[in-house]
Amino acid sequence: MITTTIDSLLTIKPILQKLANTSMSAKEAFQVLKMLKLIDKEYESIEIVQRKMLDTYGAKNEDGTFSIDEKGNYIIKKEGIEDYLTEMQAFLGEKVELNCSKINFSMLEKIDLTPAQMILIEDFIDE
Repeated sequence: MITTTIDSLLTIKPILQKLANTSMSAKEAFQVLKMLKLIDKEYESIEIVQRKMLDTYGAKNEDGTFSIDEKGNYIIKKEGIEDYLTEMQAFLGEKVELNCSKINFSMLEKIDLTPAQMILIEDFIDE
């Protein structure tokens, strides 16, 4: 069983996808696949909450579509930025439990990770 935060879940998925594209034993591949499937299920719930927050705080164009910036990020209404940030930080810190085993640290040696990524995925690593 892994207990982590939503923030860590959002970080680990691309790392696991990168890891899934490396050579490994069948046992390790199954472990990574199982973890990815569980994370995908959690992502569905996360996206629902993010959508509700966007409905509440997102700026909209005249045609009712959400406003986005030049980088493709949604724009938050100025009057709601503080509330949005407070709510988003609380949401990202929420605890989540995944019914799977941690991955061995040796598996991560197959890919390049930054120290910041290592801190965020620490909950998923069996030392």
